[in-house]
Amino acid sequence: MIEKPLCPHCGKETFDVIKNVSFPHSVKTVDFIFCTSCGKIIGQLNEGYNIRSIYRSLCKAEVVICGIGFIFLVGFVFLSAILRFFRISMSWNIDLAMFLLAWTAFLGADIAWRSGQLVGIDIVTRRLPQGLQKVIALVLYLIILCALVIIIVFGIRLAVTERLRTYQSIPIPYSLVTLSIVVTALSMIVSTILKIRRNLLHFNENVSGKEIQGGTP
Repeated sequence: MIEKPLCPHCGKETFDVIKNVSFPHSVKTVDFIFCTSCGKIIGQLNEGYNIRSIYRSLCKAEVVICGIGFIFLVGFVFLSAILRFFRISMSWNIDLAMFLLAWTAFLGADIAWRSGQLVGIDIVTRRLPQGLQKVIALVLYLIILCALVIIIVFGIRLAVTERLRTYQSIPIPYSLVTLSIVVTALSMIVSTILKIRRNLLHFNENVSGKEIQGGTP
């Protein structure tokens, strides 16, 4: 039970609680006590975390990591081409470029899936009624969800199998490359669940396909 405080402004005990107040550029939420008589804040209760803000921060971090990885990938490949022109062999940069290629490719696929930027063919479905389009979308999302679970299961098995195998020129195990599939599939599962949730919320509404495709809450 919350002990009723006296308002220091009006001296009354009438109060209420504002829950989960979030602030810009912060992942934390705060519960405030305010006086219902004068409307002023008189105290603070629990401090928690805004799951939505944390998720958006992780999505932004993923975009930054993917962009940086792609820049280094292009740089290593270009450096290798220049060195080969001068007959200088450096195998480590090719192996590192292959490592970055795996991570940037799968992270980029996850970003595209979350933002609805993957290429799709809707020659048939766009001619169907809105309700049937949403049913087909839900079925496809469920199929994709099952496929991602299978990818995670076998990806973990493959990562465990290749944990002792490393690149020839750099001491990086192949399991770290395989984990790019697992990490990306986990993120895609979250995005797919959000797409299913958004589709169900707007199932009886006449919304555009772009709004249904979105994955960020």
